[in-house]
Amino acid sequence: NKNEQITFDVKITADGGYEWHDSLTIRVVDDREPSNIEFVSFEINDDNKRSSLGNNDGRANLGEILEIYPSVENIGDIQAENVKAYLSSNDNCVDILYNFVNRIV
Repeated sequence: NKNEQITFDVKITADGGYEWHDSLTIRVVDDREPSNIEFVSFEINDDNKRSSLGNNDGRANLGEILEIYPSVENIGDIQAENVKAYLSSNDNCVDILYNFVNRIV
């Protein structure tokens, strides 16, 4: 059972040029070895649809509720199976509403 931590940084901006930086971690689990899951990128959605609540600028702004879509790639030798991802943060100012993804396409 492969269990890998992938950390990525998010820059949060506010009016007046204020910025905060935070690290979010995705724990990726798959059932086969030697698959090798690697973080590629992430997309921020703040378009006021589904769970997001923001100004639709694609950036993490203070007070917004975001949908974050990470992109990972299997760079291993075999197909990964039963891949799951869990999102977490050590910052007590960040609330994660839904931390689990079991459908990765």
